[in-house]
Amino acid sequence: MKYILICLTIFLLAVSSYSFQTDNFSKVESISSDFVMEKQLSIAQKPLISKGHFYFKNSGFLYWSYDTPFVSGYLLENSKVYSWKYIGSKKKVEDITKQTYAKRMVEFIYMFLSMDMEKISKVYNVQESENSLELYPKKNVKGNTLEKIKLSFDLENSVVTEVDIIDKSGDNTIIKFDNSLTNTDIPSNLRDILNEK
Repeated sequence: MKYILICLTIFLLAVSSYSFQTDNFSKVESISSDFVMEKQLSIAQKPLISKGHFYFKNSGFLYWSYDTPFVSGYLLENSKVYSWKYIGSKKKVEDITKQTYAKRMVEFIYMFLSMDMEKISKVYNVQESENSLELYPKKNVKGNTLEKIKLSFDLENSVVTEVDIIDKSGDNTIIKFDNSLTNTDIPSNLRDILNEK
């Protein structure tokens, strides 16, 4: 679960951090997109594949939902983080805000949403190219397991197209985004997922 939250953080990081390169990204208020997450673990022969959808609002709202292989997800609103999953036909909802990894995720999201380059540069060495951004965690980051994060962008449509996360252990996670829409209405009933039923 911790790794999934890191991926969510990295996505938000990508949305906000690239805004300093192009005016179009800074105009993005909301995003909705499908995603496919492919995890290649060094101990597995075949990649683990997850599919889902997410909604993001620049006001501090993120809804990240997995449709396969299991129905589960996360909702981040302001400084609160919730998770849900279905076990059989029963839904389990948890407020995970006080868990260490959730706190770190919220800190990272706000650091990148505010584009606090002083704080960002304490954590990452950043290399920019025309349509991508590579982040190399600094050695002084406690508990870091990441080798590199590469973010690829579609500059014309102001969206992130791919996030490639390379772990020091050799594990690799690629998240590909498709059917991305910016500045469209976000469904108002997304919070309903938190109702235990």
